[in-house]
Amino acid sequence: MIKFSKRIRFSYKDIFNLKISYGTLLIFFLLFAKYHVYAQNKYYSQQLDNSIGLSNSCLNVIYQDSDNLMWFGTWDGLNMYDGTSFHVFNYSQSNTTKSIGSNIIYQIKEDNKKNIWIATIEGISRYDKYTGNFKHYFYSRNVNNKVVDKGFLLERDLDGVIYGTPKSDLFVNYYDEKTGNFKRCDLPEFKRGKILKIIIDYTNRLWIVTQGGGVQVYQKQKGKFIKIKNLNLPSNIVDIFNENQNIFFTTSNKQLFRVNNQLNFKQVAVLPYALKAIIPYKNNYILAWYSNGLNEFTSDFKPSNNLTNELQSLQNVRITSLAVGSQNVLWIGTDGSGVVKIAEKQKYFGLVKQLPNGGKINSPIRAFNEIDNQLWIGTKGNGIVTISNLGKPNASSANIKIFYSVSDLLDNCVYAIQKGKDNFVYVGSDASGITLYDLTKKKWYTWDKLIGNNKYTPFNSVHSILIDRDSSVWLGLETYGLIHLKLQRNKTGLPVIEYLRKYPYTGNKFGPGNNVIYTLENGNNDQLYVGCRYGGLSI
Repeated sequence: MIKFSKRIRFSYKDIFNLKISYGTLLIFFLLFAKYHVYAQNKYYSQQLDNSIGLSNSCLNVIYQDSDNLMWFGTWDGLNMYDGTSFHVFNYSQSNTTKSIGSNIIYQIKEDNKKNIWIATIEGISRYDKYTGNFKHYFYSRNVNNKVVDKGFLLERDLDGVIYGTPKSDLFVNYYDEKTGNFKRCDLPEFKRGKILKIIIDYTNRLWIVTQGGGVQVYQKQKGKFIKIKNLNLPSNIVDIFNENQNIFFTTSNKQLFRVNNQLNFKQVAVLPYALKAIIPYKNNYILAWYSNGLNEFTSDFKPSNNLTNELQSLQNVRITSLAVGSQNVLWIGTDGSGVVKIAEKQKYFGLVKQLPNGGKINSPIRAFNEIDNQLWIGTKGNGIVTISNLGKPNASSANIKIFYSVSDLLDNCVYAIQKGKDNFVYVGSDASGITLYDLTKKKWYTWDKLIGNNKYTPFNSVHSILIDRDSSVWLGLETYGLIHLKLQRNKTGLPVIEYLRKYPYTGNKFGPGNNVIYTLENGNNDQLYVGCRYGGLSI
């Protein structure tokens, strides 16, 4: 006997949402209008600042992790954003394990274990998303020690190794997982100079920019660094960027160079202002200036007006950081105006208002499924409507009206349509039992035509159908509880009931929470989820 776990109680509104309700079915049905969806080149923008939960409107860094969470580093706290709300991490002297080491955030990275690393003005912190704990490195709370006013640098290589060093220090450090501490990198023939920037490129090369314009490059091989010599790079390099599998660098006279995989460099533009950030977006490049504003350029660095309307309002704003997240969302960090989010408008839903033959879909939609390249639509009162070649010139439609209720009060109401692994289409309605359509023979079978049906108590009003992994079928009924059914074909191909068992509401753990079942779903570990109207969720 199957034992149902303790029922989880929800409100009627909550549990009804577990079922694709009739109204929701109509919305989901619109997904089938994908053939009519056209891309639009219009964008929308949204501002996120301290008025809606951001800890501070002055941004230093934007980062998206592998879980698609956005991280915003500000001048007053670290912010995690899940798309709807912010969680702010601030420094707490009384609980350093649960707080970040400093409120001024400069850089953010993620390692292979999904730990979030944060470079601050005073040190480097590591946040464990699973435990919620922080660990801190390089910090010194001695009042006699001055804060490193330029902050710390942070980077991660293709092997997942984290690098961190105080800005303007003379050495690069890496995190040693065995010891749990940072150690100095062994960089052969390194010309010492105050380090201004470190980046790892797409080939696992380490680029180091030192004060005075010097750039040194090392290739990492088998855990060791080999210096790349004779690069003949300009001596007046002021900054370097790693974007779109290209290395860019700028010089003191505002020249922009691109370096290819063979480490050959070519001037691609002379910039109007000093470059703060660069990022590829929609086959173009967005460039932010140290002074104010930002501009869009084509891939060969000619001016572009694709985002003119969205970027116009930012021309007098100082931009501090750029990032492109999932779904091609452009995130722009500002100095005082928070974060600006820009995304392309998409017409994800199209409305199917009429059938290919000109008839209107004017009945509530209760079920739909794609059966052998046909869209089957279960309606309230009009049975099943089928559409072939939806969205094509040769599209056609037909009506199937054979689903009559036991009481004759609600004719042709179809609640569920599922294709089984046995090449039968199972249709739940107010008709007696379950109705089958044999895709092989192109033939319908009502419940009284199924061999063996007379052995079982009649039932009707099947509102939910789940095809199980073993090809058996679970039926959720409106008044009779849960039924487990398995069919087979006899020698002539006719459907025979091999197994049928009912699980009605019993008031204990041996039955579902109610006899009115509107949704079924497979869970892990051989679990079945049963959504009951008025009865909560049973497992």
